[in-house]
Amino acid sequence: MKRILTACSVIFILFALIAGLGWKPAQAAPAAPDGTTITDTTSGTATHDGTVNTGEYVGSTSGINSGFGGVIGTGSTLYIDSSSAGVLNFGLVRGSTDFGANMMVIYIDIDSGGSGFANTGTFADNADSCREAVSGYESSSPDHQSVLTFAPGFKADYAICLQPNASYAGLFKLVSGGANSHILVGSAGYKTNGSTHYEMQLTLANLGLGPGSSFNYVATLISDTANRSNEFNGVATYTGGNPGWGDASLASGDYHTFRAATGNIVPVGNVGTGPGGVGYADGSSSLELWLIADTGEAYTDVNCTADDDDTYVADEDGESVACWLDESGNGYNVTQATESLRPAFYWDQQNLKPAIRFVGGVGGDVLTRSFAPFSGDQAYHIFAAFTPSNTNGENLFAIGSPSNNQNIAYATYNNAVSGRELYHFNDDLEVSGTVTGWQFASFGYFKFGSGTDRYYYSNGALAGSNSSNALSLPTNPTLSVGGYSNRTEDPWGNEFTGDISEMIIFSQALPDVERILVENYLSARYAIDLPYGSDHYDGDTSTNGNFDLQVAGIGWYGSDLHRQAHAVGMIVRNATFLQSDGDWLLFGNNVAMNVPTTDNRPTDGDWAGKVNSRVWTRSFYIDVTDAASNGGTVDIIFDFSEGQMGSQPAGAVANYRLLKRTGSTGQFSDITSVSGATVVIAGDQVQFLGVNVNQLGSNFTLGTLDDNTSPTSVELVDLSARPASVPLAAPILLGAAAFLTGGILAFRKLRRR
Repeated sequence: MKRILTACSVIFILFALIAGLGWKPAQAAPAAPDGTTITDTTSGTATHDGTVNTGEYVGSTSGINSGFGGVIGTGSTLYIDSSSAGVLNFGLVRGSTDFGANMMVIYIDIDSGGSGFANTGTFADNADSCREAVSGYESSSPDHQSVLTFAPGFKADYAICLQPNASYAGLFKLVSGGANSHILVGSAGYKTNGSTHYEMQLTLANLGLGPGSSFNYVATLISDTANRSNEFNGVATYTGGNPGWGDASLASGDYHTFRAATGNIVPVGNVGTGPGGVGYADGSSSLELWLIADTGEAYTDVNCTADDDDTYVADEDGESVACWLDESGNGYNVTQATESLRPAFYWDQQNLKPAIRFVGGVGGDVLTRSFAPFSGDQAYHIFAAFTPSNTNGENLFAIGSPSNNQNIAYATYNNAVSGRELYHFNDDLEVSGTVTGWQFASFGYFKFGSGTDRYYYSNGALAGSNSSNALSLPTNPTLSVGGYSNRTEDPWGNEFTGDISEMIIFSQALPDVERILVENYLSARYAIDLPYGSDHYDGDTSTNGNFDLQVAGIGWYGSDLHRQAHAVGMIVRNATFLQSDGDWLLFGNNVAMNVPTTDNRPTDGDWAGKVNSRVWTRSFYIDVTDAASNGGTVDIIFDFSEGQMGSQPAGAVANYRLLKRTGSTGQFSDITSVSGATVVIAGDQVQFLGVNVNQLGSNFTLGTLDDNTSPTSVELVDLSARPASVPLAAPILLGAAAFLTGGILAFRKLRRR
């Protein structure tokens, strides 16, 4: 059974797939004042074998001074290199004096002074020699401390400790506090030739970065008793003797900048294609479940069977749903084998999005499965978009065992408390009153063990919080969507009455910055207002064009940053923009079907007379909040695979352009040059690196001057996205037919998120 939502006429040409790549960056990264900027334009990297060979590193810098005899100072050279796959190598050829008990610490600033520490004064981690060196602190009688104040604009986020007398190098994420406060990310791959050469290896991902990223760094030499040398690398001049147990301050520009080799930008940490750009929908992140009520998501058979004819797709009002497809990448579909307990699919509910309708009560509709990610005392974050009946005891969801009370559950109304209740075994979070109509909620449990660690937000506003006892979930508990696992108690076993359009489960408690991004995604998709100060995206209004699909973003809230986000073909990665608490950049789109088009392409400048020029039909609304008006840069990447465009970028990199228009309709203009971006082709991505955020805001897309040699697509795909039931060849065949006939085709809109 099928339903036609809308039809659109698309004129297009089937373009040949171009294989070859030939490019180089258009410009180098901007140099740090008085420092050295090293830009890696190669794809390979140094051999990690303990010997620094001639020509194997892309760049090197010399140390200064010889307070400890010339170890990392006079006569020494620090090398750096990377690969397009994200490997990062450091090499050191020391000076004439051996390390002894001394250590080299390389401080790394990953966001040009955004987050991080301006000095080491709050560090007192003395759990081992490397931690003491990183902290510049030794606990003794009396305590020894040498506070290093970095150059203006440099804030250290990470540190590498090289400790040759222990044959060790480690990478630490810097944290204020005492013993063991710094987080050991892992080994930094210590190797030596047994003489004067040392090598270290890690990945850019260890730093929360990726290929093409840039960072600043400076190195210092310090003893195992926190006695600091005047030997540095990255410092132009440092006059006077050794600081010893005194403080040291670096001058403006006292650091180096490294721009890593370009390569495919991939998710790092808990970022990616998940809701709001949080989590990655391939099963590799903490995103465990993602249920969305769309066509191609709900099925009338328990196996979510997909075929070319959509035989089992629930896409008519009132069709029963036996299987709701999980989009997290984990395959945790929720099902119901008993026909009388199945909910139903309905079109055009809140903001014209579909919903799954549950009829509750004792033994009402419910979808279930075993849920392996949860067991024991499980931290979590759970989000849902729904409209309830608020009947006593009805449960929106539950995770646990139907045979006992070891559960997590949420009741939209409980007579006993005259309100809502987030249930942990005999330990509830109760909130008086009800919320009617369409809403979204988030539930987070941090399992701190003491203090406030359980939170409930309603439509982005804190509704309640308290301290929770430890959970004791069974192994492979039952997940129930729309109920409480068919428990028979009345009212505590009641199933949910109402509509659910989306449910999202993470196996960790998200930091506030990520919770807010998911809430902005839900707010835009379902047209539910957020409270003042929490709404960071205005592209979802009718005035701005209703760009309410796949909203994602980067941001800084409190002490947490989210630096990268992916959504149906666009990736935004922080470079130097996130400098202040309250900085946000969110983006969304309003086009479910993305194809190359001649509509609204520029016609002036380089575009004049370019009959083969094309632009993406999909454009993205970008909303920038620059809390302190610091400006800065971001990387904007168009990913052909994530956008399911069916081709790879090719030909001359200069053909690809970043386009902007100030409204949601009309002609685009080419801002590639004024944006300050370096343009790179890397695999299936066109990357605009170092885009000035002052050029952003409003509407953006990708264009090409010549779609024959530098294609933007070879197929027509509904990017909201293509269900597994649609063969990959189908859009290509449709395109070929239109090309051969010169015809205009009407396409079914498969789904729109």
